[in-house]
Amino acid sequence: MVGLDIYLNQYFASVRGGASLVFFEVVSFLGEWYSVAVFCFFMTLILLYWKEYRDLCILWAILFFGIVSSSIIKVLVDRPRPELAYIVETSKSFPSNHVVGVVIFWGFVFYLLNKYFSEKAMWLPGVTSWLFVFFVILMSLSRLYLGVHYLSDVIGGVFIGMIWLNVGIYLSRLVERA
Repeated sequence: MVGLDIYLNQYFASVRGGASLVFFEVVSFLGEWYSVAVFCFFMTLILLYWKEYRDLCILWAILFFGIVSSSIIKVLVDRPRPELAYIVETSKSFPSNHVVGVVIFWGFVFYLLNKYFSEKAMWLPGVTSWLFVFFVILMSLSRLYLGVHYLSDVIGGVFIGMIWLNVGIYLSRLVERA
């Protein structure tokens, strides 16, 4: 895996530039903690309006514990960032917190859309599933393209994010039955 990590890092460094650079910088910006906080603020308002307090608490809990656990893993693994990074990051490389956040937040938002609206819109689960995969791939590509992560970092981020997303879905279904 290390060989593939290095190869992809070198490849993306060699093709980096132009409009695609700006595009992936914007995508990456949307994964910053303050951007995710803004999305969470709006989702909080929506869930408060719907009086879905349990799902609101679950969303915040899985985001918090997902990012905290990912940050602890960063310290324990202590993997340096790629040398060919376009953007200077101060934290360690493995796993990608941007990817963890996207998987947890958008995965849970799309789960909630399906939970509340799929009976009214039969097409919704298919669309939200594709959007979720698209968002995760797009954020992963942006982190690779900007050279701030290796492939194994974003795969680790997807894995950790999926664990916490599944915890959130399980809890949401559990409290729904209560």
